[in-house]
Amino acid sequence: MKAKIILLILQISTYSLLIASLRLKARKFIERNILVVMSSDSSDSDDIPDVAECQRLCEQFAEITGTDSACAQFYLQDRSWDLDRSVNDFFEDRNNKGAVRVNDKQEAQVVVVVDGHPSGLAAAATAVLVESALSRSSRNSQSNSHQPFFNAEDSSQITRKRPSSHSSDFSATEAKKTSPESGVKPGEVKPSTLKFITWNIDGLNEKNLMLRTKAVCKTIISEQADIVFVQEVVPESAEYFLKHLNDYHCLFGNEIGYFVATLLKKSTINYSDFEILEFPNTRMMRNALEVKATYKSLPLRLLNSHLESTAEGADERKVQLKHMLKEVVSTASDNTVIFAGDMNLRDKELTELGGLPNGVEDLWIACGQRKECAYTWDLTRNDNLIMNGRFKPRCRFDRAYIRHANPRALKPVHFGLVGLERLLPHRCFPSDHWGILCHFEKK
Repeated sequence: MKAKIILLILQISTYSLLIASLRLKARKFIERNILVVMSSDSSDSDDIPDVAECQRLCEQFAEITGTDSACAQFYLQDRSWDLDRSVNDFFEDRNNKGAVRVNDKQEAQVVVVVDGHPSGLAAAATAVLVESALSRSSRNSQSNSHQPFFNAEDSSQITRKRPSSHSSDFSATEAKKTSPESGVKPGEVKPSTLKFITWNIDGLNEKNLMLRTKAVCKTIISEQADIVFVQEVVPESAEYFLKHLNDYHCLFGNEIGYFVATLLKKSTINYSDFEILEFPNTRMMRNALEVKATYKSLPLRLLNSHLESTAEGADERKVQLKHMLKEVVSTASDNTVIFAGDMNLRDKELTELGGLPNGVEDLWIACGQRKECAYTWDLTRNDNLIMNGRFKPRCRFDRAYIRHANPRALKPVHFGLVGLERLLPHRCFPSDHWGILCHFEKK
């Protein structure tokens, strides 16, 4: 069975640093290279139980199937929260895998889900891509030794920029009020597990922005995250972080437009320096934020980035990725490097660059490649954005990589998703992206 997606490509000739609000929304409109409209409320909101009932159904599903809340929401949301149907489809999908591809190539990146027939296709569709990813990973591991993309001549290089004094003040600002949302007390005993989140919080979408930003902060606090990478932060969200996350150091990649932010829990992470790595040829104000830090005396290099978007940005995106991976592998061997963010990446683009360098691991793969955690931008599950037509693409745009120290200091033990709960009263999600949550154990 073949399916086609008609993509409407909108051209924008230039991007100004001081972009007006209307043009920010216009860029977001074409961000994913498809025509979308904002959903004020879920079209099937009448079928959605209240929050307590959703939680109960998720717990029952997880108990019956031996899975977790991410898998539960994956099935229940696609089946109008019908528990019996969801459980039955789960076990049927385990025995009968199926998928619809955009094309016939193994490296196809978008799984097209056709509503209705057969039941359970939305969940089963990822199985084939997981299997092909395993085979691609095996092939890449055999071909990565020469790291061909590092040998190519580059027309541009990443430049480093020290944040301006104003930027440093903004980034180092500490909230003077006690956050009513924070349950962390000064001097709290450090946890035994390092918890990491990366999340594109969709700040360019002004609809329900503060409600969604508040939900992001609550998630960070409830998960007790030690390190948080955030993309698409706007000044309004940055100010909210500073006021309500006073247990975190808040470091920002810019102050205007939209930018990345790295949040570090004060009780567990110490940082000594941070720099902005500029992409000289970006047309979308993209860069990376580098932080040098320690966790329980272990040196860390943290690289948070938002790479160029859209199909038209593929060439620049690959240049940016190549430079960032070079930064990763050139780091001193006693450092653990975490490189993550919204990379807008298609697997075929990584393959074209020769795959990941030796020693760099994709944390989704390292933690078992659970199919319910693969797609972080997923229109089959997240209706903050809806697409004209029947087809609902889903992509693994957000990624997290690790380059281990020698000897290895951290062991990845969990890869999951956050931001799966709808927010009342609007029944929207915190973002059009799911966030990635990783746990590491200190060796």
